[in-house]
Amino acid sequence: MYRLSPVKRCQQPRVFAGTVTSLERRKQELLSFITSDEQERARKIKRKQQRETFLLIRGYLRSVLSPLLNRAPQNIRLAYGTYGKPFINEECPYQFNVSHSKDRYLIGVRANGSIGVDVECYRTLNSHPMFFHPEEIRYISKGSGNKIDRWLWLWTRKEAFGKAIGEGLSERIVQRSIMEDVIAFEGKKYVLRTEEYASFTQSICIELV
Repeated sequence: MYRLSPVKRCQQPRVFAGTVTSLERRKQELLSFITSDEQERARKIKRKQQRETFLLIRGYLRSVLSPLLNRAPQNIRLAYGTYGKPFINEECPYQFNVSHSKDRYLIGVRANGSIGVDVECYRTLNSHPMFFHPEEIRYISKGSGNKIDRWLWLWTRKEAFGKAIGEGLSERIVQRSIMEDVIAFEGKKYVLRTEEYASFTQSICIELV
C-alpha cells in the first residue's frame, strides 16, 4: 500500500494491484458479478482478450467495493461522468479509479475525496510532445537515466492527475506540469506518488481534503 506524505492516515487510499492472469483463478466468480450493462459494454470491445480483461477487472472491482458498501457485488450501481470516468451511483463517501496495461491492473479506492491511478507496462515511446508541458518535454529529452523510464514516470502521473480531477488528458491537464509531488489546481491540492518497477510504472493521485 502507498504511503503518501503529507496525507493523514485517515485519507490513505486502498490500493489493489496485480496481474490479470492471477484473476483467471476466480473467473467464474468474478464474471457472476457483471451486470447486463457491463456485458453490453464488453460486447462493443472487438478484441476477445481485451473484452475478457475488461470483464475480469470489473468483476474484481465489484468484489473490492462490496465489503466497503455492504452490498452484494452485482448490486452496486455504477455510472459514468462526462469524460467517461466511472463512479458509484449512490450516496456513499467512496470514490475509485481503475487502470490496466497489458497484464497489470491497478485499482485505487478512497473515502471523502477524488482519486486517479495509472499503470503502464514498459514499452516503446509513442506519445506526441503535444501531451506534455514544455518543462516535462525537457525532462524527457535531457533528464538523467533511461529516457523510456522518464517518459513512463511522467505519463502515469499525467494520466493519474487527469483522472483524479475527472477530465482525463484534457487540454488543461496537458498544459499543467506534474513534476512536483503536490499540485495546486482550481483551489484544491493533489498529491502524486509514483513507483517504478522492472517491467512497469504506476502512479496514484489523490485530492487533499
